[in-house]
Amino acid sequence: MKFYVTKYALTSGIEEVEANEPSPTSPKFLSIGGFHSAWGEGKQWHRDLESAVKRAEEMRGDKIASLKKAIARLEKIDFGDIHNILKDKK
Repeated sequence: MKFYVTKYALTSGIEEVEANEPSPTSPKFLSIGGFHSAWGEGKQWHRDLESAVKRAEEMRGDKIASLKKAIARLEKIDFGDIHNILKDKK
């Protein structure tokens, strides 16, 4: 059966994989083969491409928001004021 893995969507894209249907005892766990697995249907793996794309878009939006916050923090740093630079050294 085909599944779509979004576990590493921001680094390697959405992966289409062949795997067995998840076990009834562990329905959120998808064993892809060997040591590869994904946990959480709707988060790390999906039954259809549309939901995988939607999740990848959410992940991208979350990452962009996180990076914007980090940029804002960096832009607030002022190294021009010598007293600000040395405040923790006193």
